Amino acid sequence: MPNVQSLRISAPLFNISTLLTRITSLTIDFSSNIIYKSTNILHQISTYLPNIRYLYFELKNAQDIYIYLIYCLRKLVHLLDIHITLHELNASIDDQGFQLWFNDYKLLNGLNNRVQVEFGDERNRLHISL
Repeated sequence: MPNVQSLRISAPLFNISTLLTRITSLTIDFSSNIIYKSTNILHQISTYLPNIRYLYFELKNAQDIYIYLIYCLRKLVHLLDIHITLHELNASIDDQGFQLWFNDYKLLNGLNNRVQVEFGDERNRLHISL
């Protein structure tokens, strides 16, 4: 995989044990019904994919957004964009609640105030530009 820069994988299949420095874009599909350990996946991302700039999460549950964001914003130093899509029927992101939480997060963690947050029309998509 010497020339691969983008990777898309289902969460239950995510198992990396080799440093992949050329990967800059990662999509993980967390919408599977198969059980997986999200903490192991997050640890593997920060350990074996150090140059991730574009991160795409496909989730079932809106509450999972907070867990993934807190970890990724702290650990992935080269991150430029995070895209989150919810695939569960009737799942939506509370844009006002999220914006309040994210503003507090930025203040408490010294995150740049120019960070942009956009929500999709159907409230099932979120884009954060760092």
